[in-house]
Amino acid sequence: MPSPILTLPEARYDEFTQWYVDLVDEMLADPSGPWQAMLGVFEQRRQNRVANLVVLDVACGEGHLSRFVSQYQPKQVIGIDISRNLLAQARRRTQLPSLEYRLDDAQTLGTLADASVDVVVSSLALMDIPHHGQLFAAMRRVLKPGGVLVFSCLHPCFEAPFHELTGPQFLNDGEERVGYIIRNYHQVGAWQSGNAGLRGHFGAHHRTLASIVNPLTGTGFQVTHLAEPVASGPGLFGGVPRLMVIEAQG
Repeated sequence: MPSPILTLPEARYDEFTQWYVDLVDEMLADPSGPWQAMLGVFEQRRQNRVANLVVLDVACGEGHLSRFVSQYQPKQVIGIDISRNLLAQARRRTQLPSLEYRLDDAQTLGTLADASVDVVVSSLALMDIPHHGQLFAAMRRVLKPGGVLVFSCLHPCFEAPFHELTGPQFLNDGEERVGYIIRNYHQVGAWQSGNAGLRGHFGAHHRTLASIVNPLTGTGFQVTHLAEPVASGPGLFGGVPRLMVIEAQG
């Protein structure tokens, strides 16, 4: 029987590691972009609430959120991912005694004991994980009673499946993006964009808002906060949220 870790597209991330890392760096370097707005929500919700606690970063990638959380003096940050190459990048970028990176499957979190972490965070990983019900159950299992989960994902109402050959994602006025074109909101499941971007390389798993929240609460989480941050700069992403952040208590 194949290892359950092979249910995820780790080979794609290993193949395109440098391309992906460069893209993440580019997104994080934009001070007015949606990624900075997203990190602002993490900071607002958690900056004074992780000191001396154990924090788990699920699907940590090259470690940007693990590094971000580490500045607020947690007892330990554990970042897990299925890509060996991304974990190697994360280790090269950070050498803190309180920060550990592990190879693990987000759907099982097999390297972590029950009730072993105080806070779980995850940045833009939900749409890359096939079985989100298993993901939420694993997060709930490793959290201590009353522990907190904070995760971000593409906003399902606006980042719906599309394919460049059958219809673009955006409505353009010349070179400017002025709106989203939403055709397939209820098309739940795996999809790929057919372009040269992130969703062309890796695809995604689309869920409706209901199919995110209902499995989350069904595993025993209670939603305590929802944020829809927008970019601070001009343009479409300054008026329409590309991302969503959910905080829930176990």
